[in-house]
Amino acid sequence: MRNLGSELSDVAIPLKSASVASERATKGFTDALRIEIADEYAPVSVDFVKPAGIGTLFVGHAKNYLDHEPKLPQTVYSPEVVVEAVLHAAAHPQRDVYAGGASRGMAWFGPSAPRVYDPIASRLGLRAQLTSEPRRAGNSLFESGIGLSARSGRHGRVRESSFYTDAYTRPASARAALMGVAGVLLVAAARRYVRETQERRLTRFLR
Repeated sequence: MRNLGSELSDVAIPLKSASVASERATKGFTDALRIEIADEYAPVSVDFVKPAGIGTLFVGHAKNYLDHEPKLPQTVYSPEVVVEAVLHAAAHPQRDVYAGGASRGMAWFGPSAPRVYDPIASRLGLRAQLTSEPRRAGNSLFESGIGLSARSGRHGRVRESSFYTDAYTRPASARAALMGVAGVLLVAAARRYVRETQERRLTRFLR
């Protein structure tokens, strides 16, 4: 069983108090359900999937009381990143599954350093969620003015993949990529060492 929440079950951001409350309630329900099922020895896994900001119509379908059109704060990922995480959890049960490296980072940063996180979120969190567009007329909560599109196009850059999620769901490919990067860095370091050695020898010779 997979319950879908978000990073807001672990950390709070401004303008999302209602969402934070509901996400934490969902996490509490999921944790309690996991314990109850374990007591019954039922062959069912209960996972909680926590995406970062996803470039869907989440914001566009909410009632807006602000003076400007809202957006999701960066980092924003494509819906496919969440799909990969959910499918992986279905085949490899986990207690908590983070979709997008930003989700994992926020979930660690907020609880680990609240006195640092809170002022940063207070100062930057509001501006990061507002566009320069004035608020549209109408009420998107009851009547959509966006149409049937899958993405809003208002969140800035949307990352089509996440290295963290790829590494989590496809560890063999991640190891190969890391080995490739390490190989490139090693070759570059070796070339630099040879060049600097030759320059030192030349300098001593000229002296």
